[in-house]
Amino acid sequence: MDPYVALAKRTIEKYIIENKVVEAPKDLPPDFYSRRAGVFVTIYSHGESRGLPRDEHAGLRGLPRGEHAGLRGLPRGEQERVLRGCVGTFLPTCDNLAEEIIQNAVSACSEDYRFDPIEAAELKNITCEVSVLSEPVSVQDLAAHDVRQHGIIVQSGRRRGLLLPDLEGVDTTEQQIAIAAEKGGIDPEQDPISLFEFTVEKHR
Repeated sequence: MDPYVALAKRTIEKYIIENKVVEAPKDLPPDFYSRRAGVFVTIYSHGESRGLPRDEHAGLRGLPRGEHAGLRGLPRGEQERVLRGCVGTFLPTCDNLAEEIIQNAVSACSEDYRFDPIEAAELKNITCEVSVLSEPVSVQDLAAHDVRQHGIIVQSGRRRGLLLPDLEGVDTTEQQIAIAAEKGGIDPEQDPISLFEFTVEKHR
């Protein structure tokens, strides 16, 4: 199993079963201890889900610990899976990548406000995906922005909305911006906005 996914899954299982947060293992690849990056942990259910969706959209909420966002849809071609939780940070908030994954895995299984917390009976039916984000950069050329390769952050003052790349039903830059803006409670027609883009290193 991919070590990023293995760490996220181990974290989720320990938190749900024992209500404890794992410590970062000592035998992970060196990057886990030396690298810092924003991370999203996405949880999918492949069977009957006990979680009740509360809201289709999730926005960035607050500062460091609360800089979370959920997915509008699923990655292209994977609609048979049911989204069960998705929480992440677009900038690093922990000392290293291992701690960032652990923090967001706990949040994804228990704090995504769109869903009830995951229960122990569901663990056999869930899979995880870990997305490691590049540092966001200002969008210089919208024509060169590719929604399959680039995620988007729409910012207006302290409000931000984020959308990961390559989501089903999001085919244009305009759609991506509109959805991200909605997540952040931003009206692009009325509010001054800044746009940032990033790429994702995806682990399944």
